[in-house]
Amino acid sequence: MSQERASLRDRARNRHGRFSGKRLALLRDDFLTASLDLASVERDVRLRNASHSSFEEEAEVVLRDSPALEERLRLAGRDAREPQGLNALIRRNQENLLAELLEADKGYREILAAVASMGASIDTFRMGRIALFVAAVSLLVSAVALSLASYSEETVISRLWQYLTE
Repeated sequence: MSQERASLRDRARNRHGRFSGKRLALLRDDFLTASLDLASVERDVRLRNASHSSFEEEAEVVLRDSPALEERLRLAGRDAREPQGLNALIRRNQENLLAELLEADKGYREILAAVASMGASIDTFRMGRIALFVAAVSLLVSAVALSLASYSEETVISRLWQYLTE
């Protein structure tokens, strides 16, 4: 999962500044899939580690220093290391790596949310500019139509025109 995240991050970095809406959607989909996979792995690891019955069935492996290493440590004035259960060590390492991945996932989600928000703001700004352009063209067309129309004395527009021109 770490390698997959690194690959996604590297692809995003290489495309920096050249993102289209489609590429952003693909990147979001990739990160969402990875996040869902991570959530599934987290649940599975926590359930497995919390299941005491499964731990009773596994062979317990204990890491101990060899007598030669213990002697060298003693001669160097250092204390011998305590024996360590490999199974518990592996579970702790899994939980630590899982916590790191979850923290990274949270950061990626925040970044993608900010990017999506900025993208929506940019799209809204573009739509606003298009709406202003359409309004200006409509005003121009109306002004041309009004100038080409013939007016008579009885219309409101002709009276307004007379008022303005006097």
